[in-house]
Amino acid sequence: MTSIELMEQLIDDRFELLSELMTLTSGQHSAIQEGHMNELMRVLGRKQRLIQSLVEKSKELTSAREATPASDSVSPSHRARHRRCEEMHADLLRLEANSQTSLEASRDALNEKMTRTEGSRHAVNRYHQAPTPDHQSTGGSLDLTSN
Repeated sequence: MTSIELMEQLIDDRFELLSELMTLTSGQHSAIQEGHMNELMRVLGRKQRLIQSLVEKSKELTSAREATPASDSVSPSHRARHRRCEEMHADLLRLEANSQTSLEASRDALNEKMTRTEGSRHAVNRYHQAPTPDHQSTGGSLDLTSN
């Protein structure tokens, strides 16, 4: 395989990885919005493996580019695909930031709900523990028969 063919293959590989990451990121956003944390963990695990592959392919592409004479270049369609990869990468970073913000908001809302629930539970427990006038004497008694 020539260095140009290798670079074109690596560009194609990166494109496929980025496309799959874009799809998974949409699923990640849906899982966050719907509060499906098990699904979110599955998506994040899959994304982590793809990100590792993307990093490896990017390093290989950089090495192949450095080893290729300046007079050689990839096809115009692969140059366009490489530009699209860069755009998708920028989109992924933006979507990841949005997902992070959504996840933090979801976490904060859940924390607030749990705090309210715990406060309500505490109030109910205190109410049930409070002595009632019918069941407990308050001290002495009043003698109504005396002069």
